[in-house]
Amino acid sequence: MWSSALGYRPKEYEFSIVDYHSYRATLEDFLRSPRGRAAILKGGIVARLAEDFITFESVGLGPSDDVLQFGHCQKSCQDPSLGYWDDELTVEELDLICGVYRVDTVNGPNGPQTSDISWWPKPSAWAHSGLNIGTWNADCERWFKTRLDQIHGGTAKLMSALQWKSSIRFTRQALKVAQINEKLAAEFLDSVI
Repeated sequence: MWSSALGYRPKEYEFSIVDYHSYRATLEDFLRSPRGRAAILKGGIVARLAEDFITFESVGLGPSDDVLQFGHCQKSCQDPSLGYWDDELTVEELDLICGVYRVDTVNGPNGPQTSDISWWPKPSAWAHSGLNIGTWNADCERWFKTRLDQIHGGTAKLMSALQWKSSIRFTRQALKVAQINEKLAAEFLDSVI
């Protein structure tokens, strides 16, 4: 299993482009492993980040040899030994892809408390954003490039899950479209599989 920890940072730590490049080097090592295919399958921001290192054609090369250990049964058959399995990412792997660090926040009565902050939104924040309409489109790419320019320009701040949700909320109508798309896609797949 891949260790995805980008590590802990003290409360007042100032992230820089050097931290970003270190994260990207770690990300490249991970995505070029057999687990990278699962990132493309995830879709959304995770697939977009993976796209810099692997191609969508790699989806046809799977599932990986460790699918029964790290994968997910998409649909079971009558026989429990049979089923439709595919690769799935762990929470730790998703954190690595999104550039998550644990940062000290305050010293509470039970010791120091921490928060997760990241270069990119976690899939849960992305899923509830106005950018998630079920496909990566020109608006998503424009947002991505703007964020990347901020990172390279030294003006981007890493954000917590709550900050990401607020930052990429945009419109509620997009979320409704994505939910309907997801429901229709699931119904179609259930009807043909």
